[in-house]
Amino acid sequence: MEIYAYTTLLILILCFLIQLKYYGVKCFLHPSILFLLIWILSVISFIIYINVGLIYIIFDQSLIEELFGYVSFTALCFILASTFSYKKLKNKPVLWTPKFDEELFKIISTVILLYSLIFFFIGSGFDIVKNREQMVGNEQWTALHAGSISYLQMISSLLFGLSLPMLILSGYFIGKTYYLRYNQKLKINIKIYYFYPFINAALNTIAAGGRAGIFSSILFLMMGILLALFKYSDVSTKIIYKILRYGLIIFISFSVFTTYVNVLREGGEVSYARSVVRWDYYPALKPFSGLLQYLTDHYPGYQLRRVDSIPPEPRLGQTSLSGFTMFSVPVVSQLLGTPISIQAAFNLYAPNTILRGLELKKANALWTNTTGTVYILLYEDFGYWGTFIAIFIFVIITQWIFNSIFLKKRTSFLSILPFILIYYLWSQTIFSHVILGNWMSGFIYSFLIADIISSYKKVSFKRIKINV
Repeated sequence: MEIYAYTTLLILILCFLIQLKYYGVKCFLHPSILFLLIWILSVISFIIYINVGLIYIIFDQSLIEELFGYVSFTALCFILASTFSYKKLKNKPVLWTPKFDEELFKIISTVILLYSLIFFFIGSGFDIVKNREQMVGNEQWTALHAGSISYLQMISSLLFGLSLPMLILSGYFIGKTYYLRYNQKLKINIKIYYFYPFINAALNTIAAGGRAGIFSSILFLMMGILLALFKYSDVSTKIIYKILRYGLIIFISFSVFTTYVNVLREGGEVSYARSVVRWDYYPALKPFSGLLQYLTDHYPGYQLRRVDSIPPEPRLGQTSLSGFTMFSVPVVSQLLGTPISIQAAFNLYAPNTILRGLELKKANALWTNTTGTVYILLYEDFGYWGTFIAIFIFVIITQWIFNSIFLKKRTSFLSILPFILIYYLWSQTIFSHVILGNWMSGFIYSFLIADIISSYKKVSFKRIKINV
């Protein structure tokens, strides 16, 4: 088993170095880099666990080896895809230039942040454990009631979804300003309201009692920054690495935050928190115990779900592609009282993370709240060998979408939606819940609303400014 771990780690590192050679610093915009960095850290965390004797995460060595086989194959597919593509992108800039008015961005970001602050201090507060319990309770109630939500919740969700495009746009403005200041030597400063969307995302994460939201926020912020920097063909490599150093500092802070969240969830005292106490003999690793657990929980999850959750017959995409099949029109679906989707029309399987967890608890299964990686979903749909085929196809699609942002001019959010989706998906492969259900609607509708608002800015917004 350990030789599988070390071999996988070697392949991941090799793939990372090849991507860096092929694309230079632009490789940090390639979705594969997120996959590689996360799994490098994950495999290293696994090796640390084994070496310090924390073998409670191992139930079946052959299934661990199977998982490492899928991860290694994914990395090899990325090498193959890039080998036939990187020359087409040499010296080409990113061709996305958003036409979103900065003043309008400031107004929307400020309004959303104020709403979040009011909700945070009046509603949730800093009690992460209580917030987490309340959020889980709400999700279970919604799942048990066929996913029904009120019109107010629906409208609030759609409007609040603007946080995502605003977060990407904030990164874009930061990256653009950074380039003009340090590459072009212009006297221009990064404005404080550029950070409003990130602050808003952090507050919402704490309000939900979680931590994954902050990671995703860092991800989209950095994406926006890199999209802006790589639109300039003369951007200095030093600037890119300086930005990445800031990203590393934020990531280390996130690591400590995950430990803090773990401590709170396990009683609120470091001396009693199981996730920290198990590292008593390794004090240097204690501050990162939360991150180590975060990066290894999917190993027992994969092994156990491979045994107790695989259907007798492959579902042929009904699980892993549920983001497409369950996509529905919100207003019409609410009025009719039933989702308007491919899944509903053809009576396909409708996966639900919450219901799955409740069913596993009833069956007295182990680690019922633990994720099992995206590979468990592919296995559920396509079986052992079919998963390899699915990985290869998805990698090819990913490379094609990545190439497109350098080959065709774009100005809207919807025009880069495919890139945003694959960027997000490859950053979440250690999780098994992120691509279940109607998850894409949040991206599509928020981007659509942002584009609609942007398209009316020349008329409506100017009138508002004149009247004021």
